Amino acid sequence: MNWNPEDIRKRYDRWWGPEQAGPLVYIEVLRKGALEKNPLPRWAQGDTRFSQVHHWVTAYEVGKVGGMGELLQATTRSFAATRYAGDGYPRINFNLGPGSVAAHLTGFLKFGDGTTWFELDKPMSWDDISRLQPRDDNRWWALTKELTAYLAKESHGRYTVGYPDLGGLMDVLASLRTSNQLLVDLVEEPRQVKEAMRLILAFWHKYYDELTKILADAGQVGTGSWMEMWCRQRWYPVQCDIAAMLSPDMFGEFVMPTLVEHCGRIDHTVFHWDGPGQLGHLDHLLGIGKLAGIQWVPGSGQPGQESEKWLPYYERILRAGKRLVLNYLAPSSIPGMIERFGGKGLFLQAWCEKEEEGIELAQKLHLPIQE
Repeated sequence: MNWNPEDIRKRYDRWWGPEQAGPLVYIEVLRKGALEKNPLPRWAQGDTRFSQVHHWVTAYEVGKVGGMGELLQATTRSFAATRYAGDGYPRINFNLGPGSVAAHLTGFLKFGDGTTWFELDKPMSWDDISRLQPRDDNRWWALTKELTAYLAKESHGRYTVGYPDLGGLMDVLASLRTSNQLLVDLVEEPRQVKEAMRLILAFWHKYYDELTKILADAGQVGTGSWMEMWCRQRWYPVQCDIAAMLSPDMFGEFVMPTLVEHCGRIDHTVFHWDGPGQLGHLDHLLGIGKLAGIQWVPGSGQPGQESEKWLPYYERILRAGKRLVLNYLAPSSIPGMIERFGGKGLFLQAWCEKEEEGIELAQKLHLPIQE
């Protein structure tokens, strides 16, 4: 079968639609010998997950290159080295790191070994939080807008520019108050926490809406994100990583009110459900009518998504009418997942170390393959 971008978009349309037609199977592989013939620049090398180059363009990497033109040249070179199959497609998004709304508000960003931190060294006072306002002259927000606009303008339909990782609402608040202090605040200052969550919700959507306009003005068809799916409407993966440290009751009291509104203000949302500490929140999540689906990430030290341990949770998610998103699956596990759960509502991503492995999977599932 021939790999055709418009056919892929139609399959995503049906998956996001009421019928939840699936499964979608996202496959990308490194073309054998491609980077040996046309190597990436030094700053982009050293990561076996070559897709990192065009999926997660961090400010740390930008600091190592000569400018946006060099960055674009390297990312388009990586696209040429990549072969897509199934529902895979070329995509790129500019990420400062997870939870960048905090940096857009405070200007604070600390670089480490290939990662970034937004959490302040000391808690910001509630008064100072109440006085926060989005500023166009914020260094990190200005860079995010500039590079998003540049990448979208230069795309010419070759790739989709996704939204950066703006972060979960309470995770942004944790960066402002510090995580440890916020856990204390939930008990000692619940009113201030709830007021701050409302404020961050408003800021978050201001940033999101502005990025949406930038992409639309550049003529982009559809939207993407740091998660792999494409959507013709506006979509985003919502999250609350600090929820791993909250009881279900606290999640219901402090997270759910703004999360429900958050989902209601975007056409489609998928919750990034991260680690065993969040398992107790599933009933709350399944009760959000506007939440389209759930992405499960087992977390460090846990069995992979293919493990029997998680299958009962997958069954609950799908029975509730939500879509199920599983990333970086072993290719050999994907046919069995489809056989067990059927296709409806499933999004499965294969991570293939070898080109032959990805092509063999696509052929077995009768999926289109890029030449």
